[in-house]
Amino acid sequence: MRRKLRSGGKMPRRDLITLDGETKYGLNVFDTVGARGANRHGDVMTIQAMFRYLGELWTKDGTGTLPFMYDLLVEPNGMIGRKTIDAILAYQRTYGHKVLSIDGTIHPAKYENRKMSSRKPLMTITRMHDDLLNAHGAGDYTKEIARRFPNVAFWIR
Repeated sequence: MRRKLRSGGKMPRRDLITLDGETKYGLNVFDTVGARGANRHGDVMTIQAMFRYLGELWTKDGTGTLPFMYDLLVEPNGMIGRKTIDAILAYQRTYGHKVLSIDGTIHPAKYENRKMSSRKPLMTITRMHDDLLNAHGAGDYTKEIARRFPNVAFWIR
């Protein structure tokens, strides 16, 4: 049985995202996460799970730029802390010109009727989606995150 929360539908979610001509499911937050963010529990937990899974994938195959960030990854607990904010900043700084802003905050995206290119600067949440798609390979990474982190599955609709 699912718990009822007074969130009013204000939860992270699975969205269809069209990037480089391909439409796939990705994760999105309802509100801002990080420095000066609203830091809703489910949103923070979703971002932590995305970073954690990306870290596992990059460590496994030795690609990516995450090894220096590995100490900043926390188990998804929904609590914003220094490590989560530092991980957001480190990720944004790593991508510099490939993200729209380096502000220590992940903003929610509006994907409906948008077609984006990974060759242009993207919102941090969308850049994370692109990295997860590339690192995860075939299949739906959102379902794998829900499977690996059962406490996050509740928040992902």
